[in-house]
Amino acid sequence: MKETFIIRNEKDAEQLQYYVHACLQDQAPLEVVVHAGARSRSVQQNRLMWLWNSEIGNHLGLTKDEVHIMLKRRFAIPIFTRDDPDYAAMVLAIKNVRKEGHEDWAEAAAKEIARLTSTTAFTTEEMAEYMRDIERYAAEEGIQLTFPEDLYNSIEEEATR
Repeated sequence: MKETFIIRNEKDAEQLQYYVHACLQDQAPLEVVVHAGARSRSVQQNRLMWLWNSEIGNHLGLTKDEVHIMLKRRFAIPIFTRDDPDYAAMVLAIKNVRKEGHEDWAEAAAKEIARLTSTTAFTTEEMAEYMRDIERYAAEEGIQLTFPEDLYNSIEEEATR
């Protein structure tokens, strides 16, 4: 049995305490590992991402949602593949299907993976990297992005907290 508890406040800590107490009543041995959790992407990072998705979409004649999927496929998937072994195994399986000659199936699966991949799973550091990738892409393509100070400064500030 494996349980994960994220402790953000006293109530969360109290729930963990009750759980441990209940396990000890069953005389089940426990191994407890504590580590600091990574912070999820910030609201400011998310707002800037959607602003840039809209601006890139306007330039390319795409919707912001189409741009979002395109950019996730191009930049987010490599970050998740690097940082998450299970995700990497999934991507490798799709690549192997492609190598076996099932191009249509592999492409359909890759598109669905891109659609289902969510930037909400990014840490602030990963999101900052993703946003820098988007910024670099836009510059290479000659796409003018807006840099609202309150949002743009959050890219690195949130990642370094």
